[in-house]
Amino acid sequence: ALPFARAFADVLGAAFVTLEEQLPTARVVIRETGVTLDFAQFRGRAIEEDLCLRDLSINAIGIELSSLITQPSVRLIDPCNGVSDLRSRQLHFPSERVVLEDPLRLLRVYRFAAQLAFAVPEDTVHLIRRHKNLLSQVKPDEIPRSAVAIERIRDELIKILDVTNAVDYIRQMDNIRILSQILPEIESMRGVQQEDYQSLDLWEQSLHALQSFEEQSAPNILRPYQHEIQDYLNTNLVYGLKRETIIKLALILRGIAKPVTKPVNPRIAARSVNHETVGAKMAVKVVKRLRLGGKAANLMSCLVRSRFHFMELLESHPRHESLSRFLKANGQDWLGVLLVSYADLCVAQGNRPKPSDISTAEEKMKEIADRYFLEILPMLAQERLITGDEIMDALNLKPGAIIGEILKQVEELQFNGKIHTPEEALVTARRFLEMSNHGGNT
Repeated sequence: ALPFARAFADVLGAAFVTLEEQLPTARVVIRETGVTLDFAQFRGRAIEEDLCLRDLSINAIGIELSSLITQPSVRLIDPCNGVSDLRSRQLHFPSERVVLEDPLRLLRVYRFAAQLAFAVPEDTVHLIRRHKNLLSQVKPDEIPRSAVAIERIRDELIKILDVTNAVDYIRQMDNIRILSQILPEIESMRGVQQEDYQSLDLWEQSLHALQSFEEQSAPNILRPYQHEIQDYLNTNLVYGLKRETIIKLALILRGIAKPVTKPVNPRIAARSVNHETVGAKMAVKVVKRLRLGGKAANLMSCLVRSRFHFMELLESHPRHESLSRFLKANGQDWLGVLLVSYADLCVAQGNRPKPSDISTAEEKMKEIADRYFLEILPMLAQERLITGDEIMDALNLKPGAIIGEILKQVEELQFNGKIHTPEEALVTARRFLEMSNHGGNT
């Protein structure tokens, strides 16, 4: 396969890349069109036997190249009835052997189902249920032990979460417990009731929150910022990994800390003082295990930890400065925190007392969004009101830590909308210096 593919690439002037050596596989990329062709070594004695070793029947269809050139219609080679499955939109394994050879195919079925809107019939489900343990990755806090590389599992999971109705396929995976083979943390959420919810355990709350987010990611009151919201969700943290995908994963993992932070009755989960901290650490551990990268870990930590900060804003009467602190603390991901919180509140609607009902939350979200987009964002686009050199010249100071402290104070007041001009910034600097001198801090 490799010499043939290289010769093929040379004839076309195309790029040649070796993908695998052990099962010789190469890729030829035609530069002008971007078309890619993969060449793989036969694994069977004939094409039919080789096709039967593919992952799914719909991927086990060949074409007789000579018929493409010499005949009015092509001849398909279809030993696994793949064409029939394409027409009926169903996914079948060619045999049980292909699952045993590569257990990742147990997960790929649901990825194809999600991307193509195909059904997973009962005989396929039966094989998945029988062999799902082959995908098992870890028990929490243990070393991965699966023969399947975690990166391959990660890539399939991301592709499932990327579809618009991922919750449907997450539920299918959960029904046969294949999801808990790759996310074992979710098992502790089953059957755990929460005081604010009358009928849903922690795990069902997570699934309902994911469904709510996919149906409507943001409340209608934020419609003026729909373009900005979509830009935020579609931005890649790294190539192929969008913020939206991590938000969905955060909703799945939203309650993993509650069973371990409630010491009295493990089947009743209540708000714990350190739940958000523990939950963020546990969720980040999952992100690291899946090798999603540092940016994904930081976003996950922010989403799980800070959604409680938003709830605290609802339960108090925050001043202008409180909203600014919320925005500053969460940086560019304040919007993600709002979206996760909104999904949470949609699940809890009707079970929470005022003032944390959905309408109050929507109004507060609009207030925060307006504060950012109409006030803070234009301010951030401006230059600093005053520089360190200007402070030293005006106040006859030498370089030192006090300059940084003054600049920080000026930026804080500017962010909170308390000062707007260079003159006001200089007054702030002078007052801060006087207070520091009075306290003996210079």
